[in-house]
Amino acid sequence: MLKILKIIGLSSCIAGSFQPAMAKDLNKVLSSSEKKVSAAAKSQNKINSLSDQTQILFDEFKSTENLVDDLKVYNQKLRIQVNNQKERLESIETAIAQVSVMQRQMLPLIERMIVQLEQFVALDLPFHLEEREERIAFLKFSIERSDLSTAEKFRQLLEAWKIENEYGRKVETYAASIKLEGIERDVQILRVGRLAMLYQTLDGQLTGAWDKSQSNWVSLDTGQFNKTTRQAIKMANKQANIDVMTIPVPQAETFK
Repeated sequence: MLKILKIIGLSSCIAGSFQPAMAKDLNKVLSSSEKKVSAAAKSQNKINSLSDQTQILFDEFKSTENLVDDLKVYNQKLRIQVNNQKERLESIETAIAQVSVMQRQMLPLIERMIVQLEQFVALDLPFHLEEREERIAFLKFSIERSDLSTAEKFRQLLEAWKIENEYGRKVETYAASIKLEGIERDVQILRVGRLAMLYQTLDGQLTGAWDKSQSNWVSLDTGQFNKTTRQAIKMANKQANIDVMTIPVPQAETFK
């Protein structure tokens, strides 16, 4: 009986001494497992972070790739525009060169046209002579001005020719003083375009016309032309209804 008890006691002693050792090993195992789990969690976090960064970089790459494609298309269109602009610049340079040549030719042309205008007025019917001669004098003065462009000088010349052209389409009357047989007389002038230019004294007793061949005023048959000229003057002044005008054609044979 005593031996059995001793054995049991010895077993109890062994068991009692073994339990702390097992607990210590278990703690080590658990601690090691926790470290592995923690390390695995950290590794997964790193993997997740790298995956997110990779996705971000991939998205940036795709965005950059799309931007590059857009830039290629833009550069192609821009290259076409640049080529068109080069052609346009070449065209402008050619035009500028031509303008320079034209400017050198324009001033002599303007001078010739002023001379022609002056000759035209001198040979034309003698109406509004003072106004027309002043216009020509103004053109002669303008062409010498350095502050005016060639284009402006040409514009003024064209305006003068335009006014002269308008004279040929107008019927008008105006008061004037002319010499008749060496005597200054106040008369009413009737001008029908450039077709005829007549006068009638204010008392209506004398009527005449400008004879280009003689460059002078000549008298007309008062019985034939007094009334018709008076009526034509009224129509020109809008004092009578528009009707057919009976006027002489200013040729030498007409005035005989």
